Amino acid sequence: MATRLLDQKPQYQLADGTLCAGGSLTFTDTGTTTPRNVYGEPALSTNLGATLTLGSDARTSVDVWLSGSYRVVLKDSAGATVWTQNDTRDTVASTYYAIPNPATGTNGQVIQTNGTVYALATIIQVPDPTGSSGKFLTTDGSVQSWASIQTYSSTSLPGGTLQGATSFQIGKMLTQYGSAQAPTAAATKTTKAVTFATAYASGPLHVSITPRTDNITPAGALCSYSVTSLSTTGFTVTFYAGQEHGAADWFITSAIDFTYSVSGLVA
Repeated sequence: MATRLLDQKPQYQLADGTLCAGGSLTFTDTGTTTPRNVYGEPALSTNLGATLTLGSDARTSVDVWLSGSYRVVLKDSAGATVWTQNDTRDTVASTYYAIPNPATGTNGQVIQTNGTVYALATIIQVPDPTGSSGKFLTTDGSVQSWASIQTYSSTSLPGGTLQGATSFQIGKMLTQYGSAQAPTAAATKTTKAVTFATAYASGPLHVSITPRTDNITPAGALCSYSVTSLSTTGFTVTFYAGQEHGAADWFITSAIDFTYSVSGLVA
């Protein structure tokens, strides 16, 4: 890029303010005496050399354009130096930088810099928070938005966890629990079938039984138990009281209360 020297047709003056008619301008590399050419137009096609003679009107006969950084010396018609000016330079050598043409950008873009040049860039801004008290900033991968904070209760827990009245589920693992009662019997054993509220998808299943009744026979016997049937839909538990005796005072004459829990996978 080239820059015109001062205005187009300045009149150069001597120290006393009179015109520097017949004087000259000498151009060198700034700070040196090495000649540096000037040019007749912005394209730098016409080389005017490094010295220009002023006319009787103290003007140059040509338009003067610079390329780089110059030391300019004004001399009178006798060749005596009037003044010397270093660091006369074009815009490339100065600290001026081109601003991007807004017509090349899009709506909402701003001027940014990478530390070397200016460029138009899209700025990412946080959405207006008005009316979004208590919400947090999130994104779908394309736009930003405010979202409500998830709240949980005993029936809605994080990570796919569900709490029911008689169940607790994490993912596909379901635990069901409840209570039941095995009836009295004119025998030393009694059974009780339990049906699950929710059927399981497959085994293995784990059943835990806790008897809640003691002195179930006239002889005051305690009971033992066994899960004698187990499927994805329920189980049967059998309670025993001194089965090896067989006498009536070992018959189960009190109903047996018990609690249970079962764990396994659901669909």
